[in-house]
Amino acid sequence: MRSVSVLVVALVLGQLTPAQGCNGNGAASLAFGRQALGTNMDCTLGGGALAPFWLYIDMAPGSIPLFGGSVCLAATPALAAIIDTPSTGLVIPATGSLPLSFPLPLAPALQGLTIYSQLVTFDSAAPGGLGLSNPASVQLAMPDSTNPALGLMSVWRGLQTATRLNDTRYTLIAGGGSGPILAPTPTSDCTLYDHYTRTFLPVPPLSLPRVLHSATKLNDGRILIAGGLDGIAINNWDTAEIYNPATNTFTPTANNMSGPRAAHTATLLNDGRVLLAGGNTIFAIVSAGNYITVFSSALNTTEIFDPATNTFSVGPVMSTKRLGHEAVKLPNGLVLLVGGINGGINLGVTALPTFTNSTQLFNPATNTFTASGNIVSSRLKPLLKVLPSGNVLMAGGAAGTFLTAAATSEIRNTSGVWSAGPVMPIATVLPGEAMTPAGQLLVTGGGTGTLASFTAHNSVFRFTEGGGWTTLNPLPATRMNHSCTLLADGTYLLAGGVDAALITYNNALIYTP
Repeated sequence: MRSVSVLVVALVLGQLTPAQGCNGNGAASLAFGRQALGTNMDCTLGGGALAPFWLYIDMAPGSIPLFGGSVCLAATPALAAIIDTPSTGLVIPATGSLPLSFPLPLAPALQGLTIYSQLVTFDSAAPGGLGLSNPASVQLAMPDSTNPALGLMSVWRGLQTATRLNDTRYTLIAGGGSGPILAPTPTSDCTLYDHYTRTFLPVPPLSLPRVLHSATKLNDGRILIAGGLDGIAINNWDTAEIYNPATNTFTPTANNMSGPRAAHTATLLNDGRVLLAGGNTIFAIVSAGNYITVFSSALNTTEIFDPATNTFSVGPVMSTKRLGHEAVKLPNGLVLLVGGINGGINLGVTALPTFTNSTQLFNPATNTFTASGNIVSSRLKPLLKVLPSGNVLMAGGAAGTFLTAAATSEIRNTSGVWSAGPVMPIATVLPGEAMTPAGQLLVTGGGTGTLASFTAHNSVFRFTEGGGWTTLNPLPATRMNHSCTLLADGTYLLAGGVDAALITYNNALIYTP
């Protein structure tokens, strides 16, 4: 209890200084790794060389002012120092970094227990002599399980974008909406997921409602939000805006894109620019089940966004129109664009999509596209990821005349040759997906069936290069059209989406691998 009394004295003295928020003061840092029960929980403490320290935990967050900052703990009776210099003799090493590991019991009763933590160092170079880390929380979980986030989003939504900020405590969830993928109702609402409190925070809205838009984190930490559907889901936007985390504001880009686009791709290039490619201009439905205007307004145009001037310029034209395709940046900096819808056939009472099975490479150095072989089965919204070897995996999506969810996959080797890959455990389109730190692909939920009646499922599986697909524990409920974001501690934020009845969620899950 000696270390706790040190903090209590500091808290009393600290009342002389107004609170300065709960983001630390830059003189100390705290990072937790994976928190699965039955494993070791790793954390890294950062601070001044040879500084004594106290690592505190509490059962609730708060805001208590100290000299030079604040402690983000509630000072409940559970407040304790789990490790401190007086008890252990440890200090922050001369390197400024101290890795620690704590064994966690394999105790299902602890599932979902959330612990809030912050590091305090005694450092003469820090403001007021105290180094205050960023706050960090730990939500204990059994391996391969989910816990609910502790708050709800401000609106029900699916098809939103989710982008982790440079301050990895926060993830920006922007736009999205409800309804089917070919006629969704957009929202302008945005929210920040706070991974410390595990709740959602209000932020200013987008200037316009957007769904099927793109969000790209720029090298300076700002986020480019471009295109998407308008508020009545007929025409698409040619506008874009930039979210600045430092000011918590959205501002329009200096000019608009050359034309409206939605369901496009946006890829950050190595030089910091962004390639926006394809998509379409109109999401109007001629009649029930007839999406000819959606298919026929597919685009072969591209835009290049320059963050230095916040302007768009016209990029090169692709060899074919692409709507609902995918793009990925290769290790050599080239951008690979794969598949998509390139038009449609109007049958009066209905319309059928036509596809391209071509792939292309964009070279930022020459501002040109070149052909790069054909895939066997073109599809809408496939998963497309670069594997650790440099090979590329394409899997799932919707294929064929009636846009039926696919289970097949293909792999492109580093010579540009495509071949059949392992079949997925279940046909899947529009899942939540993210790459793991080990270079595996995590797929959560998604839909089966055909475009007119996609049905959400709750399957979870993982792809490992050389090992194929592994089925994991299912989600607690069906979920499709949601976002899946890898967080700094190795867990995943699964936000929004729809259930099997196409009812939109306003909640989120935290998946622990």
